[in-house]
Amino acid sequence: MISNINTVFVKAEKEYLKKNNNEAKKLLRSVIEHDNSHYGAYKILYNILVEAHSSKAEEIYKELKRLNPIFEIQHKKINKKKKTDVKKIDLHTISLIKLMISQGKKRQAKKSLKDIIKFSKNSKDINSAKKILEKL
Repeated sequence: MISNINTVFVKAEKEYLKKNNNEAKKLLRSVIEHDNSHYGAYKILYNILVEAHSSKAEEIYKELKRLNPIFEIQHKKINKKKKTDVKKIDLHTISLIKLMISQGKKRQAKKSLKDIIKFSKNSKDINSAKKILEKL
């Protein structure tokens, strides 16, 4: 339990000005936990989260709008890519890779073969790519 919310808020504000954002976030969250209508705490926390490109900034923005409906700020949604998102790769066919090799484009062919080995779901193509790569 915080004995004086304003004292904690002032500490958080000082930490924010010192660019010690992790400590400021902890203090601000404790202020908000004890007073969920502390506008200043939400505003500084919002700034910290936007600087960090955190998707949690959206939640804080909604709270700011709840507390002050005429709150004017240029807010853009932050969409972080999930780690599970995999870049889609267009894989070349084995016959195209053989054509690359015959044209002397060995470096490009090696890269394409490695992509097939890494990303293909077809075991026949993977085995063919491994055999061709061994010969290069």
